[in-house]
Amino acid sequence: LAVGGEVLSAPLRERAEAAFGARISAGYMMTETLPSGGTPCTAGHLHHSTEFGWTEIRDPLTYEPTPPGGTGVLVHT
Repeated sequence: LAVGGEVLSAPLRERAEAAFGARISAGYMMTETLPSGGTPCTAGHLHHSTEFGWTEIRDPLTYEPTPPGGTGVLVHT
């Protein structure tokens, strides 16, 4: 089963997997940049595939890359 649109909480994932007897696959995408998107790992962190493009967070004033955990604007190329 696949879900998308918003983050799937661990309790909801567990209930759905038990109810349907299947593994849940979650993914998140921007329709403007389809087919680029991200998939969360087992720790709940969202990872973006570089197969179809590159997604990064940049400083809104300098457009330099931000450090890990930094905030800024989302740039997808």
